[in-house]
Amino acid sequence: MNLKNQNLNDSRKILKATELFPHSTDLWLRINSSRNIRDNPLEQVYESALNHNPTFQDLWNSYVSWILHKMLIFFMQSRMKRRQILKPSINNDSLLGLLPNLHHHQKTRCKGTNTSFQCQVDLE
Repeated sequence: MNLKNQNLNDSRKILKATELFPHSTDLWLRINSSRNIRDNPLEQVYESALNHNPTFQDLWNSYVSWILHKMLIFFMQSRMKRRQILKPSINNDSLLGLLPNLHHHQKTRCKGTNTSFQCQVDLE
């Protein structure tokens, strides 16, 4: 059985367990720590859990933590994608050719990193 099918089976087992024991708050909290469940079934599990146990504070805390964790992962992935898009595609040496030749007796010193590029032109 591959991992995808295993995750689906685990999700079904968890949903079945919560149907059998809807007021078992320990069961609901353990679901959050399960690494084998996909996000959509977990969202359904939280919805059902909160419907059965609307006043259980630890369950609400777990749900909010799960949402914040998902948001953090989304924002980190978005940030990494933006960095890849914005990363300069030209190297520092090719930037030197873009500088105008202001004076034939000039010395140009440039240094650059991934995030900045600085040049200093000294006229003799």
